[in-house]
Amino acid sequence: MFKRITTASRQLNAQLLVAHCGGLDRRQEQRLIKTGATWVTDFAPQQWALQHADAVVTHGGLNTVMDAIVARTPMLVMPIAFDQPGVASRVTHAGIGLQLRRGAGAGQIRERLTQLRGLSTEPFDRLATELARAGGTSRAADIVEAVVRTGEPVLAGLVP
Repeated sequence: MFKRITTASRQLNAQLLVAHCGGLDRRQEQRLIKTGATWVTDFAPQQWALQHADAVVTHGGLNTVMDAIVARTPMLVMPIAFDQPGVASRVTHAGIGLQLRRGAGAGQIRERLTQLRGLSTEPFDRLATELARAGGTSRAADIVEAVVRTGEPVLAGLVP
C-alpha cells in the first residue's frame, strides 16, 4: 500500500512523508524513497506534520482523524481493519475526506488526492470548534477521574 501511495504522490509531483510506526525495515524504507517518497521514518510529530500538510492518507485511526480535523487537513482514508471502515464512512459523510479500499491502485489514489483539493473548509471549521468545546484530553481525564472517584457512570456534560 505504501508503494502505491508513493507512486501516486510522485505522479502528482507532491512531497510525501511516510510514517510507518516501525512496520518497515531500512531496506523497505529505501525502496519507498527510490519510488518517490520524500521522507520515510518510523514516527513523525503528527500534529506538526498535519498542520503543514495539504492532505493525509490514513488507515482511519481515531487519533489521526481527530488531529487532522484540528489541523483542518483533508483525509484520504484507506481502512485496514476493526473500526476503520466505520471511521472512513464518517469522514466521508462529514465532508472532511474521501475513502478508498486498501487495495486501490496508484491511479485511484492519485484521483482521490486530486479530489481532496476541492473540499470545503466549512466542515473542518465546525468540527474543530466542537472538538475545542469538548475540552480535549484534560476534559477526558476529568471524566475518568470522576468515574473512578464515584464508581458511577458520568455524562460528559455533567462533569464540572
